[in-house]
Amino acid sequence: MSAFSKYILATGLLIMICINGFAQTDRKNSLSLGWGVSTPASDGNFLNNAAWTNPSLQWDYRIIPQLSIGLFAGYGTTNEKGVTNDIYDGATVSGHSDRTLSHLTTAVTLRYFPWENRGLLQPYLLLSGGMQYANFEITGDTIYTTQHKNWAAVAVPGIGARIYPIATKGLFVDLNGTWKWAGNGLPVMDINSQSNIEIRLSVGIGF
Repeated sequence: MSAFSKYILATGLLIMICINGFAQTDRKNSLSLGWGVSTPASDGNFLNNAAWTNPSLQWDYRIIPQLSIGLFAGYGTTNEKGVTNDIYDGATVSGHSDRTLSHLTTAVTLRYFPWENRGLLQPYLLLSGGMQYANFEITGDTIYTTQHKNWAAVAVPGIGARIYPIATKGLFVDLNGTWKWAGNGLPVMDINSQSNIEIRLSVGIGF
């Protein structure tokens, strides 16, 4: 057997040992801290630009190797200034405006992991549902200052993956992409809901 063949064989055995070693661990809980970016999924949203500040905290419990349930809490805020054409009190209003949106989201999450073996790479399907508190505010040259606060339902389907850099440790990186719909609206602007595409990167630990 050549030296190269021995190297390939040894590398393969090492990978199998790492994966199997991790599969034998029994870390059912995980806690992660994440950051993300959110951008509107369609025209007509209250804001049209991306929100870069979206910290979140999440706890998960692995019911079985393929399924986990958890709790999610995340906060986001963004501001948009410029010349806009808005529907305000049923009429089209053009001019400079200053718009702010902040929201707090709380949800129950379900993750489905198609492969039972808890290897180094764990893709999953994500479904979350809960409530979102939103605070909308708009003011402008031709718009009276308006503030509106409300609670509404939120639904978040998506896909993602968890990566464990060290097989026998509980540390992981979680990356997911989701479509987020929330029923929060701003009646004075005839907006009845919000829809966004979100990308979130989290760092966590299993225990």
